Amino acid sequence: MFIAASLGANALTIAATVPKALALIAGLKSGTNNHPAANPPDFPPTVSVMVPLHKEPEISQTLIKRLSRLTYPKALLDVVLVIEENDLQTLSALAHAKLPNWISVVSVP
Repeated sequence: MFIAASLGANALTIAATVPKALALIAGLKSGTNNHPAANPPDFPPTVSVMVPLHKEPEISQTLIKRLSRLTYPKALLDVVLVIEENDLQTLSALAHAKLPNWISVVSVP
């Protein structure tokens, strides 16, 4: 029974891998170069930064000030402060902070 299950798992792996390999080979043969570095965009991409905080209410204001010093275009910046839902001190400190529109707070379980 174990051998049959193992063969079944191997067959599924092969069935899932073969189409991907064929698509890769077809892409290589077509001569197209879709590598992002080869075709840089005309404008910088939007960048998301996730900053986890845990029981750190005392650094929240300093963190916001330092994040504001980032030189990346703010319209293309998405900073998410990730705080555990039971971390009431940090959540409270951030609730009273004036956050720029490119910084948001997400509470996670």
